[in-house]
Amino acid sequence: MNYIEHLEAHCGEITGHLEIEELQDHAIQLLQFQNAPFANANTVTSLGLLHHPLQFENGAVVHQEVMLSVMQQEAESDLIELIYRLTLEALKTGHAYDLGDYLPMPDGLLSKYDFAALYVATPFYFEESFQVYKGNAAFGEPETVLPVWFVPIYASEVAYIEQYGAEKFNEMLYETEMQLLNLKRHPLVGDNEEIEESIFNREVFVCECEINDSLFEDDIQRPFLLNGPLAKAYHMSVESGEQGDTAQNETFLFDILNHQNRFPIYATFFAFEEEDKDNRAFFSQHHMSSTSHVLSRQKQTNG
Repeated sequence: MNYIEHLEAHCGEITGHLEIEELQDHAIQLLQFQNAPFANANTVTSLGLLHHPLQFENGAVVHQEVMLSVMQQEAESDLIELIYRLTLEALKTGHAYDLGDYLPMPDGLLSKYDFAALYVATPFYFEESFQVYKGNAAFGEPETVLPVWFVPIYASEVAYIEQYGAEKFNEMLYETEMQLLNLKRHPLVGDNEEIEESIFNREVFVCECEINDSLFEDDIQRPFLLNGPLAKAYHMSVESGEQGDTAQNETFLFDILNHQNRFPIYATFFAFEEEDKDNRAFFSQHHMSSTSHVLSRQKQTNG
């Protein structure tokens, strides 16, 4: 097996390749893979950089290829330009990309998504066997090749790295599943000052509850349908000095969930017909899947 076969084994069929003169002079091209590492994702990688040894600051020599993966098809040209620039930078400087570092996002690229930097990571969304390639001497390959995966990150995430270090940030990254591929994702961390101020004014209580009928009963007897048994549920409520301020409570909950990198997997809530349009718009804006069962108000009379 050579490196291109290693790529195809983990990324699938090559769906595009680009030969750029400035890279072609160094026997480097760019390859494109659709549906890698997941369905509807687009991955662009260099091929041939591995033949050019790069050096870390401590003098250690390494052989790398660079890659990026996103869900948004409209960002394809920016993706290609970024991989081209990253490859060219490595060639010109001879400097290796060190895991945990970040590079400023070039002006004019992915600008509509408001990212501040590109974070250097292992391609951990791919299979573990992809992350280190043992070269084939018969093809003139070096002993070891490391694919380097770049993740677009926000200014708040850069600030988190500066304050807490790359190791802590990596822990959050490794807990994600697909959202890093979405250029419209929310930041994994918010602005610390805003969050700390919110925490000072509000408290969130989360308790584990047994599933039973009384859990879903309230004063107006809203209907509820539970499909299948559940062992436990988590009930979250907000206590605030500004009771009834739904908009502020909602914002606070989103901030705290993002800050803690914890997100509801499934949620059920009740809304009436006139609220359905706003709810659908909210789900669409935040890229959340939803199923709506519209309830109508019924006037109750005695007799």
